[in-house]
Amino acid sequence: MPRTKSASPFITSLAHHAADPFRLLIESVVDYAIMMLDPAGHVASWNPGAQRIYGYEPEEAIGQHFSLFCTDEDVADGYPGHLLKQALEEGHVEVECLRVRHDGAQFWAVITLSDVKDFFGNHAGFAEVTRDITEYRRAEDAVRAERDLSTAMLNSLPGVYYMYDEDGRFLRWNRRFEIVTEYSAAEIARLHPLDLFEGTDKDLLAERIAAVFRDGAAEVEANFITKSGKHIPYYFNGVRQLVDGKPCLLGMGIDISDYKRAEQALRESDRRLQQAQKLEAIGQLAGGVAHDFNNLLTVISGYTDMLLEDVPPDSELREGLYQIHKAGERAQTLTRQLLAFGRKQVMEPKVLNLNAVILDVEKMLRRLIGEDVILSLSLAPELSAARADPGQVEQILINLAVNARDAMPVGGQLTVETQNTMLDASYCRAFSDLEPGNYVLLAVSDTGCGIPADVKPRIFEPFFTTKEVGRGTGLGLATVHGIVKQSQGHVAVYSEPERGTSFKIYLPVVADAVQPAVPPLEGRAMPEGSETILLVEDEEAVRSLASQVLHSCGYQVLEARDGREACELARSYAGRIDLLVSDVVMPWLGGRELAEQITAMRADCRVLFLSGYTDDAVIRHGVLQASYAFLQKPFTPSALAQKVRTVLDI
Repeated sequence: MPRTKSASPFITSLAHHAADPFRLLIESVVDYAIMMLDPAGHVASWNPGAQRIYGYEPEEAIGQHFSLFCTDEDVADGYPGHLLKQALEEGHVEVECLRVRHDGAQFWAVITLSDVKDFFGNHAGFAEVTRDITEYRRAEDAVRAERDLSTAMLNSLPGVYYMYDEDGRFLRWNRRFEIVTEYSAAEIARLHPLDLFEGTDKDLLAERIAAVFRDGAAEVEANFITKSGKHIPYYFNGVRQLVDGKPCLLGMGIDISDYKRAEQALRESDRRLQQAQKLEAIGQLAGGVAHDFNNLLTVISGYTDMLLEDVPPDSELREGLYQIHKAGERAQTLTRQLLAFGRKQVMEPKVLNLNAVILDVEKMLRRLIGEDVILSLSLAPELSAARADPGQVEQILINLAVNARDAMPVGGQLTVETQNTMLDASYCRAFSDLEPGNYVLLAVSDTGCGIPADVKPRIFEPFFTTKEVGRGTGLGLATVHGIVKQSQGHVAVYSEPERGTSFKIYLPVVADAVQPAVPPLEGRAMPEGSETILLVEDEEAVRSLASQVLHSCGYQVLEARDGREACELARSYAGRIDLLVSDVVMPWLGGRELAEQITAMRADCRVLFLSGYTDDAVIRHGVLQASYAFLQKPFTPSALAQKVRTVLDI
């Protein structure tokens, strides 16, 4: 029957931090078997160390219950289930037991089983770490069986072996001890054990050495200091042994450099996971706030625009209305940034050539950066097509240009570059959401002050800024990151202090033909019509504004407060309904379901959605279904009138 031991700190930490989405970070560990188990004890992931130790290929082990590696006696005693229960109750447990390889051979192992929790503290499974201690057990048995071990046996041990008396005189050591410490045999004979350590490690070793001679055994993690000054992390285990009637310390040390690196990587992966979950939560909040704010801005900006049309140019009211209008525009920009950061912005993607978008916004970029910054374009002549929202690509360029301008207060050069590129598996392996393949590269580089190394990991965090108060919201780069991720792309940043910064954005190549830009409507800013429109909006103020605009343009408007009321109206109305204009998120019946029911009743009815943002199923990963038109809130009366006319004329 296995015996329970106190858990080693670094092994417990490994198990605690091993999150399945980041298992690639621990594939470099080959001396430890690290596997993730689901709550029932089935293997969910399998590292190369597990394959080496147990002998199973990943496809043979994944999905199997971890009792597969236990002896028949342990399985018969129900020990695997007892071990899971104990780990769940205590958080982690470490046992020394026999394990079984694929070929049936048994070996001694130390098993650490830890409860793994998700971001909200709920039980998500277990992490198991297996250390093969067969050689160590053999060494212990050899020490107990023969006090006077031969040199050949000592040199065959996997770690460092040593023995010294209470005065700290080395009596015996193996060849590996000399190799690791870089001292000769003559030098080791003159050393005290504490000479191989320094700082707090030295104090800790002194306490543990005293514990061995007092209590009989002790273990510790500490850094060996070699003759050349290298620090090598080791796990030491010492026992008291009588030699010629005198107490001595018999110890072994195992190099844990690989495990420390894996432990650090796992800590970093855990930090990234928590950061991603935190950003997702902030994104949800930001999206919700922006959605409600957009309804208010629609009403404020809409009525302001209508009043500006009616107020005479020389009226004293006009300046106040104009200031309200400008404040509304600034608020709209802020909500767009919030939505882009939270990846809640509704996209209208098109197959486009990035070169065309860059050339369209070139004049605006030159005005933004000022005369002391030189704008240089390097656009690939045979650039492949990508699928993205042209307006959002412009938003990316503007945000990066403004950021670059602020990094070059005394002038410099801003370069916008495009090219076709291919990302291979070795590059994509470091990013869980990136697939190898052909991409279109958009690079925006400046010759500014660069990004400090301690700031770089935080540049995409929302509301993080190094600018002084009043010069930035901290949403510019968060917006860029949100748009790129929502477009299924990837963004990387390269920067050196005082040598500039380069943002590289990769968008997947598509084989479809580039879609031509839709020409602007000719003639009046408020095109008119006589069709019948079913307007569905649960916000009364927004519904009232939209109804006034559409009535003023000559349309017959049927109003409904929600989806259920709209369906009843559509069934009872005897005339033709040419267009459904509906909010997306509404109580009782959402926009998507409403559109399906209305078009099922009236096949010739077209659909236009209005929304600040939505998680509704009408949007798949932030991309609007191609069969429906969309108008982003807040909208102006002119934008609503033009969009309605465009949809009706298609």
